[in-house]
Amino acid sequence: MRLIIRLCVCVCAGWWLAGSSMAASGPEDDGSRIVIRFPKDGSVVTGSDFELEYDFQRGELADHVHLYLDGRFQQKFPLEMMGLTRGPHEMRMVAATADHRLLKASSMVRFRIE
Repeated sequence: MRLIIRLCVCVCAGWWLAGSSMAASGPEDDGSRIVIRFPKDGSVVTGSDFELEYDFQRGELADHVHLYLDGRFQQKFPLEMMGLTRGPHEMRMVAATADHRLLKASSMVRFRIE
């Protein structure tokens, strides 16, 4: 009985370590590039409405970008951002494949609405 328990612990630990090393490798780099041009990191934006400006260069796998505003996924985001509340915000764009798998290319800015 002791042998079976030890074997199970060793196998489970091996699976956990293999999973950890795979997770550490992170999302795939397909050569895509993203740059958020406006708002700039650290900027103060006057008014709650502004036009989002970014450059997206697709790599081998990328199909589109995902936008996260304050950690929340923005589905079908418009370029015209409207009604943002006063205060600090964080915007992050991440390249994604056609089946929505996230890739390594990303851009993040922190800005403030006045």
